[in-house]
Amino acid sequence: RRHRAANDGTLHFEPVPYNKKLLELNTSGKIHCKVAGGVSPTVTWYLNSEDPLPEGVTSSNGTLMVTEASRRHAGLYTCKAIDGEHTITANITLDIVVSPRVIEPASGQTVEAPLGQTVVLNCIVSGDPPPTTHWDRNLTILQKPQDGVDVENSVNASFARLLLLNNGSLMIRNVSAQHADRYGCTAGSAAGLARNELTLLVVHHVQESSGVAGKAVVVSISVAGAYMVLVLALMVYCRRRRLRRRQRGEKMELEMVDGREKLVEECEDDKVKVNGVPAQNGRLLPQEKDSGPDNSEVSAVSRASKKSGQFDRLSVPRSLIVEQIVLGRGEFGEVSLAKVDICQVKKLRNHEVTDTEPKLRPVLVKVLTTKDEVQLTEFRRQLDLFSRVKHANIVRLIGLCNESEPHCMLLEHTDW
Repeated sequence: RRHRAANDGTLHFEPVPYNKKLLELNTSGKIHCKVAGGVSPTVTWYLNSEDPLPEGVTSSNGTLMVTEASRRHAGLYTCKAIDGEHTITANITLDIVVSPRVIEPASGQTVEAPLGQTVVLNCIVSGDPPPTTHWDRNLTILQKPQDGVDVENSVNASFARLLLLNNGSLMIRNVSAQHADRYGCTAGSAAGLARNELTLLVVHHVQESSGVAGKAVVVSISVAGAYMVLVLALMVYCRRRRLRRRQRGEKMELEMVDGREKLVEECEDDKVKVNGVPAQNGRLLPQEKDSGPDNSEVSAVSRASKKSGQFDRLSVPRSLIVEQIVLGRGEFGEVSLAKVDICQVKKLRNHEVTDTEPKLRPVLVKVLTTKDEVQLTEFRRQLDLFSRVKHANIVRLIGLCNESEPHCMLLEHTDW
């Protein structure tokens, strides 16, 4: 690009660019290259003296611009100014760096050291180029000439109470009360400096319990642990036993066809007696067994199955469901919002209806598509619950679409 000279004269850089530029990784930056003199100089940037600029690096009016610095942008850049037959160049090395960061110790960290023991204070840092580290105590740098401070692998390393390790950590032997202070770890490189400080607290070492008292504590803890294990085992056993009872009861109440629930029910008016035993849907019901703890739940289910004929009276043809909108998925399958003609529902239940006009009412449709036996049991339980309870504050069961699979439960819909 053309760069207008500040004044006529010999072509030269003003000011002369620095030969090195540091740029933080993933940041943007600029390198200025301004010239003076000449008539109409042209300033151009190159990579490695003659290569074109890489992607993400541009130049404008003699300024090199890096949008988002990455490691591939590092290298030797050349600023070349041409004015007729006169040419001047300046080389600038661009280094992509990562500022030093102290990982450990954390800022404001507190370390407790037992009295008379050995403690190691770690100084873990990161950065590119790799930073060097040093320790300070109350803002005074810990150096070898100081009394009691030495470095690892030195002649007196085994005797020094404060030892600077090669990995940057600080070891304090035979900790005493005078060692309690603020210690700082500093990391430095060409990319900058970073420092975190910790507080060292010296605490008295508590001897472990021994003798009869110590054994009593161990025994108490062991007994408490054994008791907790026993309680957990009993809880698991009881839960599995209840689940098996529930499953046995459901097998007597439900028939599963391809994982679907098929309700075996018939109106109480159609019941017949076969050898003195009530029958439903042409099948004999097993004799109830109320005795014994293992048959308590089965007996309850058998008694409930005698009243299953009420679901026949709740049967609603699927054709009455209109304007169905899927809301999402529930515990049994899809949940939809639809409308049903209440007049037709009442006619199906032999109720006298004076109003001949269709009366659509919004209903909530729960579709039964799950194959999980526990969910099938819950579906039947909700059918039984909503068909029995009649209260102003509880939604009513409108009906059950069970002429074909999947079955659908129709509930009264409210806006709250």
